[in-house]
Amino acid sequence: MKSEPVWRRYLRFWGPSAADDVDDEFAFHIRTTIEELTRQGMSPDQARGEALRRFGPIGSVRKECTMIGQRQIERASRVEYLVGWWRDLVYAARVLRAAKASSATAFLILAVGIGASTAVFTLLDRLLYKPLPVANPSELVRVGASFETVDGARNTTNGSLTYPGYLFLRDNAASFAALVVEADLVAREGEPGASTSGGAEAHPVSGNFFEFLGVSSLLGRTLIPDDDTGASDWRVAMASYAFWTRRFDQSPGVVGETVNLRGVPFTIVGVLPPEFRGTSKGRNPDLYIPVAALAELFGPDTLQSVGFRTFRPMGRLRDGVSLTEARSETDRLWPEFVASAAFASRPDRFRPDPATARIEIENGAAGYATLGEERRTSLLLLAVIVATIALIGCINVACLLLARGTARRNEMAIRVSLGAGVARILRQSLIESCLLTTAGTIAGLVLSPSFQSIILAGLRWGDRPLDLALDGRVLAFTAGVALSTGMVCGLAPAFHLLLLGRTAMNPSPAGNRTLASFTSGKALVATEVALSLVLVAGAAMFLRGFQNIRSIPLGFDAQDVSVVRIGPPGNLDLFADGHRILNTQSVSLAESLASTPGFDGVTVADTIPFNDGAVMYNLWVSEGDAAFGGPPAADAGVIRADHNYLDVMAIGLIAGRWFTPRDDRSAPLVGVIGQTLARQLFGNRNPVGRRIRISADTAIEIVGVTADIKHRNIKQPAPNVLYLPIRQAPPGGALSGDTKLQVRTRMTPEQVATVVENEVGESRLQVTVGTASALEDDVGANYSDDRIRMQATLVFGVLALLLSAAGIYGLMAYAVARRRPELAVRMAIGSTAAGIVRLVLTDSLKTVALGLLIGIPAALVAMRVLARFAYQLTPTDPASLIAATTILILTGLLAAAGPAFRAARANPAETVRAE
Repeated sequence: MKSEPVWRRYLRFWGPSAADDVDDEFAFHIRTTIEELTRQGMSPDQARGEALRRFGPIGSVRKECTMIGQRQIERASRVEYLVGWWRDLVYAARVLRAAKASSATAFLILAVGIGASTAVFTLLDRLLYKPLPVANPSELVRVGASFETVDGARNTTNGSLTYPGYLFLRDNAASFAALVVEADLVAREGEPGASTSGGAEAHPVSGNFFEFLGVSSLLGRTLIPDDDTGASDWRVAMASYAFWTRRFDQSPGVVGETVNLRGVPFTIVGVLPPEFRGTSKGRNPDLYIPVAALAELFGPDTLQSVGFRTFRPMGRLRDGVSLTEARSETDRLWPEFVASAAFASRPDRFRPDPATARIEIENGAAGYATLGEERRTSLLLLAVIVATIALIGCINVACLLLARGTARRNEMAIRVSLGAGVARILRQSLIESCLLTTAGTIAGLVLSPSFQSIILAGLRWGDRPLDLALDGRVLAFTAGVALSTGMVCGLAPAFHLLLLGRTAMNPSPAGNRTLASFTSGKALVATEVALSLVLVAGAAMFLRGFQNIRSIPLGFDAQDVSVVRIGPPGNLDLFADGHRILNTQSVSLAESLASTPGFDGVTVADTIPFNDGAVMYNLWVSEGDAAFGGPPAADAGVIRADHNYLDVMAIGLIAGRWFTPRDDRSAPLVGVIGQTLARQLFGNRNPVGRRIRISADTAIEIVGVTADIKHRNIKQPAPNVLYLPIRQAPPGGALSGDTKLQVRTRMTPEQVATVVENEVGESRLQVTVGTASALEDDVGANYSDDRIRMQATLVFGVLALLLSAAGIYGLMAYAVARRRPELAVRMAIGSTAAGIVRLVLTDSLKTVALGLLIGIPAALVAMRVLARFAYQLTPTDPASLIAATTILILTGLLAAAGPAFRAARANPAETVRAE
């Protein structure tokens, strides 16, 4: 028998085969046995039969041996596969280390992009989307009311209810398995009207609040329903973990301690676990007290009035009840409550219309967001901007890798000649980009807290109790961003490296032209320019809109004006005689401070623009002895001020006079109205000397007209304003809880507050000194969201320009390096340095022009969306678009200038000799 060569099993062309190896082994043993038996005298057939008998059942043994061999082959293949990946990883690290400059640049870009993206996602997740740390958060629903008033004067949508409305739903709506309520009122530590800086703040909730949420106490007990029904003492409080740590240093003896809230002692009965921070994102109340305490702390009307909408219910639907079914039931029940006798006595402008009243039920898994609509829009816009910047960064990194790939042409040629396929070259390139991205991701996670601090400072939320620690959701997002970034950054360079290797093996003119055209690089840079145009155009829009806001006349001068709040002493009832004492002593305090060095003027008022709301009056024109009645002619916000208010605030007097110290309680009621209100009440007639009424027995003589002022919203028309002397008794009982000193000075508000506190102590006045602020800051807070949008888009717009400039610079440097022989020949046959510069700059402008052609339609679409946030700008603001286009063209020229001038200074003889 002819024997097969042994080496055949070791040189299998298609790799090892366990079945073939087993067959070879079996054949060898059987052949050896047959030969031995044949030498002993058996015939070949007899020898073969005996050999097979001695060997036993070949089928089962073959199968077992094949399985063992296959497992060994697979194990060896896995080891070889992993070793191959490890070698690629080590080689990628060596390649990145060798190109230190480009690797460091790409690393920095990725770190900033991924860090900013992680920071914005963390804020959005914590403020809007992360479920509350309670039992079954997906079952929670938020409940609020929406309605239109009977007279149709305004449409009000409020995500809250009155306490009677909550009780009505709790007792009548069968769709809810349970309802709880929390109040927006805050009971602060100390006496009423006292300064509360650094003091505890208590949040009222219903007694079943913690049982409903499934939150247990860390120490002591939680609030229970009996605390809310009078079955036990309602003067109890639940401490948050942060307050327990800050005030009591985590002492186990905190249970039984007392905290004084508005003059009422509350006993701490328990401490909450650290993970529970309330149901409102960005807030962490120090204490939780029963809702029943509000009647004692703020008066019985707090719980009885149908106009006091400061309660936010939250519920769980019964099993099998959908949101649609619950809304259907409340739509049927709620108009019955709105049409009840409790609303009959309310004026039409405050009374809900039963035909439009309804209950809104929304998913409450994430709790209540403390973001206003403007602030939420700003944060979402910031997320879009950061995502765009991250995409531009990825494109820029891809461009850097593309440019760096030129130096690896010979390497790729050798790889291709040795048989490297598309998959292997793609794998090597992707490993390099993913390694770079991983390093950038780690650095981005380190930088993320710094970006969060910057964003929170811009939002003026530096003191918000937000838990911004990394968790699984954030890490999963960051991992997804890193993986996507690695793929985006690596695919284009990978295909380009493959193209480099193939063209190096076949350097045809067509291949060289394809390579020299840099199609991939130009397409990426053009995309980068297009995205940058969108960002820069948006930044220009917000900048112009912000300038429009800053140019709006306020009607007063807020610069160098400090505002200090003055409250009544805690032992006086504001609604009895407290307001008279407060007003009198506030006026006395202002007069005593008038001679203070550094104070250019001191006045007092109960309401300050951009600092407070205003008590509203309905006004009727009183002509002679005309009977009071009929619909009001207008309504107006009331500002009660002293005789020098116009001088300190720099408000213009148009007609008549202002108040004097003689306009006191012994004098007839007088008032001054704003210019818009004067036209609304009296048309073209002179209002001075005419009378208006706020009730049947209360008439006010108009003694002057002032220029209009902005009061609550700088973007809205000036509201109707009625000024009354603070020295007179407030007609109609309209009271403010405190008064405000306005001091025109160059001192800081803190310094002014210190002077005021010293004067109060020396004069032994019966008032308390509250917070101090700069009026200019209060005005600026009104358009802080516009400032945030403007600053964010400007910063990221400049960053986009820098990235675009880097991309254009890299592309042009690459192009000049590739065209060096051509440029040398051009110079050798007579081309001037200016001609070379013009040639390179023209190539750069072509790429920028391509990006602009792509970006202008996208920018127009984006500007149409952004126009509603940019004050007094059209959706297609031509000035913003022209400015953005001009900036990008100049950026392209400046970025290409360096490579252009280097090409022009090159020695053509040395270049040709080097080639």
